[in-house]
Amino acid sequence: MPRSKPDNIQVHRIELGGWERERIKQAELVAAGAVLIPAAGIVAVGVGTGLAGYALYQWLKDGPFKTISDTAKEVVDEYEEIYNNPTTQAIRQGVDSQARSNPMIRFWRIFIPFV
Repeated sequence: MPRSKPDNIQVHRIELGGWERERIKQAELVAAGAVLIPAAGIVAVGVGTGLAGYALYQWLKDGPFKTISDTAKEVVDEYEEIYNNPTTQAIRQGVDSQARSNPMIRFWRIFIPFV
């Protein structure tokens, strides 16, 4: 069954003084900060991601990668430089003289080819 209209209406009102209004302003600032700080963090992450993507684009645009043939040529040139080094040649001669009598040097020479 529906309710009947009330016969008597009472209005309750709360009045705030200066001290209460000041405290409510502080609470409003805290609430606004609680909303804005995560938003600022989200914006910062978005900007950082964009800058990282742009830096990656700039890095890849200039082609930092070498072809396999260029890399192989550099490895061969480095090996030849080490192999033809006078110090390496002197070590190799000393090892050759020792290798005849020491089987350990002959064994490790497999793993150290420039000696």
